Amino acid sequence: MRYSLQLLIICLLSGMLSAAAAQTGTVEGTVTDGESGESLPGVNITIEGTTTGTTTNMSGEYSITVNDPGAKLVFSYVGYQTQSISLTEAHFEDALDVSLSPDVALMDEMVVVGRDSAQS
Repeated sequence: MRYSLQLLIICLLSGMLSAAAAQTGTVEGTVTDGESGESLPGVNITIEGTTTGTTTNMSGEYSITVNDPGAKLVFSYVGYQTQSISLTEAHFEDALDVSLSPDVALMDEMVVVGRDSAQS
């Protein structure tokens, strides 16, 4: 009886440890411009509801460790529409490449005013 109780406890603990290990993984990919296909350096990637995040490198590549396979990654970049993606287990195995669309509502006319300092 005592042996079977110990075996049951060991099985339960090992099951909990393997479930905890399955909830941690790395998500990697590349972020590009939706129109030109060029990579976007400096894109902010955060795990929704947390302060955990990263940015893309000069090639638009990123890597982020996620503790919850059901989490959402939020991709944001100035001049582009913010995109939120719910993760699945497949995203921990394959690259998660994201294409951001320019935010045309933000692109309005701009007036630049300058002054010639030599005429002061």
